[in-house]
Amino acid sequence: MPQALDRQELTSRLIKILRISIEPLSAHAISDMYNFSYSRVKRILQELEEEKIIASLKAKIGTFYFIPNKYFKRNIALGNSEELMPSFWLEEFSTQELIVRKNKLLEKIGKIREQFDQKKIDGISYFKKLQEKNEEIGIINQIIEERKEAKKMRCFYCEHELKEENRLCPSCQKEVPRCIVCNKKIVGGQKVLLCPHCEGKAHKNHLLEWQKSFGFCPQCKKELRVMDLDYWEE
Repeated sequence: MPQALDRQELTSRLIKILRISIEPLSAHAISDMYNFSYSRVKRILQELEEEKIIASLKAKIGTFYFIPNKYFKRNIALGNSEELMPSFWLEEFSTQELIVRKNKLLEKIGKIREQFDQKKIDGISYFKKLQEKNEEIGIINQIIEERKEAKKMRCFYCEHELKEENRLCPSCQKEVPRCIVCNKKIVGGQKVLLCPHCEGKAHKNHLLEWQKSFGFCPQCKKELRVMDLDYWEE
């Protein structure tokens, strides 16, 4: 039975799915993989294309949808957006843009505290808003730190310096692992989580966001619980 999601939630999930996909996807593929209603998926994808949020490729076997490269960079005012941004999106921006975003979030935290002190918002709303802003600041800080570490990309296993084109580490000859969520390389200095079922490896923030949105492993499709996730260490 297809998942019962309201339109806003389904739209959000479709955008996330396309955002992390390494290739265009059809409405049939998405509905089959994620147990969504095909007719609803197709209708929303068509609407998103009309709004120029996504694009499509027409083929004999069907229509395949994708998000144009740097879409979010062109269309979201990073410093002013009120939307909570997952790390998939934040990684599209330069370090300087992330610093601007972080400063804006800190300003918003100050305003939220003022509203609470003036009793304009209740305690539950206060702590929820505060938690959201602090979570995003934490992600921004981690991305900035990882970029500093990644200036010299190192093998996750032996710390030997890697080049972008390296599929195998020149030193230990092990294959450079890739994140099962974003498909980017996993390198030394990054925090990595492991699927307890298939042992698929993923960047920590990516897998936590995926689990929160979908509840299953992107590789083996088995149920994922946060309590079952473990750090991958060599």
